Amino acid sequence: MNNNILLPVGSIVKIKKMEKEVMITGFYHIQKEDNTKKIYDYMGCIWPEGIIDTDQNLFFNNTDIDRILFEGLKNEEEQAFKEKLQVVYNKITKKEKMQ
Repeated sequence: MNNNILLPVGSIVKIKKMEKEVMITGFYHIQKEDNTKKIYDYMGCIWPEGIIDTDQNLFFNNTDIDRILFEGLKNEEEQAFKEKLQVVYNKITKKEKMQ
């Protein structure tokens, strides 16, 4: 995953096969199921309602996005965060490949 293609937190997207819009709230969620792990590009919540219950978080990838409705704030701090995030992602995926 290239951090340049990750949308910023606060971005609002239309997900394929979903009726409601989704606001991005986080990145690289690891979901564990039956001895397997899946890393999702994004974590989000329905928009405009927001996070009503943490059990209702949505996990999705860039490939699930049909269109971008609003792009969140991009600045130097956000770019520095994405660079750190890329390092963490690389470590996670390298560790996963070794197992």
